[in-house]
Amino acid sequence: MKLYQSIRFRLLVAILGASVVLLSASSVILYQTSNRAIHDLVIGEVNSTAWRYSNQIATEMESMASAVRTIQSAFMSAEDISPEDRRTVFSNILKGTLEANPRFYSVWTTWEPDALDGRDKANVSQPGSNEAGRFGATWYRSGDKLELSAPSEEEI
Repeated sequence: MKLYQSIRFRLLVAILGASVVLLSASSVILYQTSNRAIHDLVIGEVNSTAWRYSNQIATEMESMASAVRTIQSAFMSAEDISPEDRRTVFSNILKGTLEANPRFYSVWTTWEPDALDGRDKANVSQPGSNEAGRFGATWYRSGDKLELSAPSEEEI
């Protein structure tokens, strides 16, 4: 009987030992495989999200750059506008740009003294001009309204 128990015990130990080894090995393989798969999925999702956000940012930046190019183009034609009308025309261009772009908080331009129209002395403290007459129109959002201001000489 002891021999029978001894063989039975040895078989049990061998089978259990082999089962533990196989179970451990399969657990390690399963862990490594799933870890790699999860890592690849996370990296793919991160890349996808980064790509999506970068495209959104690029679209926003292009929209802003387009508005700047439009203003630049209009300002480049300053010589085609009479000196008496330039400040009003340029101020209206800035205001229209702000109205057309609800995500903008403000748009502005600041010119060197007498560089725009040579009429700084005639425009002292006028809308869009500062205390020295320099044209520096800043259109900005104030609640639901658009307001115009000009930077002081000290701010420039």
